[in-house]
Amino acid sequence: MREGIRDKVAIVGVGCCKFGENWDQSPSDMIVEAAYEAYVDAGIDEPQARIDAVFTGSVYSTKGPHEASDALKLWKPVTMVT
Repeated sequence: MREGIRDKVAIVGVGCCKFGENWDQSPSDMIVEAAYEAYVDAGIDEPQARIDAVFTGSVYSTKGPHEASDALKLWKPVTMVT
């Protein structure tokens, strides 16, 4: 019998980069800015130890999850949500 994940996952923090024209930031810079805002929102002080996976979405970058994985250096599964 299949078992659902409904009661096994949680969004514990959210973050985003500043809105507007961010010509002075690379996509990686914006990913890191949003991630650290989410860490603070969730009360996470050790992301590498406390995060199991990352779900991300972006209309800016076409590299998607690969860029998020490289920028965050978490070495955890990253899934792009569209």
